[in-house]
Amino acid sequence: MKAYRLGVIGFGRRMSDVMKSLLDLSPDSRVIAVLDKNESYARENMKNAGVDPDAVRFFTDETAFFNEGQPDGILIGTNCVDHAQYATEVLRRNIPLFLEKPVGITHRDLDLLSGYAVKNPPVTVSFPLRVTPLFARAMEIVKSGMLGKISQVQAVNNVYYGRGYYKKWYRNDALTGGLFLQKATHDVDCIFTLLGGQLPYRVIAVSRKNIFKGNHPAGLHCADCAERESCPESDWNLEKFDGEPKQPDTCVFATDTGNEDSGSMILLFLSGIHAVYTQNFVVRKAAGRREIRVIGYDGTLEISFGENELRLFNHHTGAVEKCGFDSAARGHHGGDRMLMRDFLSLLAGESTPAGGLFDGVVSAVVCLAARESADKDGMPVEPNFPKNT
Repeated sequence: MKAYRLGVIGFGRRMSDVMKSLLDLSPDSRVIAVLDKNESYARENMKNAGVDPDAVRFFTDETAFFNEGQPDGILIGTNCVDHAQYATEVLRRNIPLFLEKPVGITHRDLDLLSGYAVKNPPVTVSFPLRVTPLFARAMEIVKSGMLGKISQVQAVNNVYYGRGYYKKWYRNDALTGGLFLQKATHDVDCIFTLLGGQLPYRVIAVSRKNIFKGNHPAGLHCADCAERESCPESDWNLEKFDGEPKQPDTCVFATDTGNEDSGSMILLFLSGIHAVYTQNFVVRKAAGRREIRVIGYDGTLEISFGENELRLFNHHTGAVEKCGFDSAARGHHGGDRMLMRDFLSLLAGESTPAGGLFDGVVSAVVCLAARESADKDGMPVEPNFPKNT
């Protein structure tokens, strides 16, 4: 396999995971240029990915990065608020791009990208769930007609690691666009793919912030709080009793905590099908669940990402078939590795990736419409897709 010279914009923890998969598939490729204003943090993540920071040129200036870096391909892993801006700079130079989701979080972002999206540029968008072996088999079943005429799609994402969205940088919803854009982008992309690319003409949504809110002062940390030993969300108690990965000690009940903690949307399609999606960030441990059900006249297909299992229910005979996959597959159930296969193929000019810029834009359009509908307490919103749809 050819070795590629790679540039990275925003080398955070997600980029560290992605780069591990890429270098595992193409060990002779190397990172030559990084644009990141936090060099020390980028260096830490590069080491975790097996990249030698001392062999890389660091840039804090965007113009210098593009003019002097000259990579074969670029990967963008900045905060969500900057995705569209940097992606536009890469797209106008026609450099192959790996872009983290969501591709944008505002109408302006999506307007910038829509003109490029309809031209099918060389872009892989980070939708790892749709390229997992689990989902590939689900697509085979749906396409086979075994389910009969499709009636409805139901999707649930109960996020057991949700406290990170209130303790880490994600707590600033000005950077994420809210949790429909941050989280539901994966799931609605899977729904559109299962329905053969159908896009909804109307979105109805609600969201609520019932738990992670309060009147503690902005900027409060557990170390400075009198409730440190009694609060179940404090670093003190999480470290002693919870067993989850270490989190920052930022207060989740402070006035500066953003993001809703639950939300739901209904998607209406011209075919008569409707999809229901709901997400929750309060559940913990075994209560976590990420599933999609495709319900037809002849059968129901249940896709369980949490269990890495498919279940096929025959409505007429009562038969139930189960198909399990290797739960130890690294990175989004093996999806990260497949994403990097796609990106390497893109760099070689060999194929169109499974999830391109158009897919990224339409997913973000729907999630933005859901956010707007929820802001209006469930008022229907018509998504504004790129014009050739």
